Amino acid sequence: MCVYDGNLLCLPEGCVSLPLYLDRGGKAALLLRIEPVRPGRDDASYECVAENGVGDAVSAEAMLTVYDINN
Repeated sequence: MCVYDGNLLCLPEGCVSLPLYLDRGGKAALLLRIEPVRPGRDDASYECVAENGVGDAVSAEAMLTVYDINN
């Protein structure tokens, strides 16, 4: 059995406040660490949101797919 960790890093360019990775539970951080990743539980869309208080926030989405190497 192999166990892998997942790291998602949100680094926007320009003048922004703290960027956030929002997971399904609403937790927010610059670096989202998933240890260990598990198929089904961690398969999800994660969104990086950045704003600077002027204008609209910008975001980018990433889809994490975890494969079970035993099946």
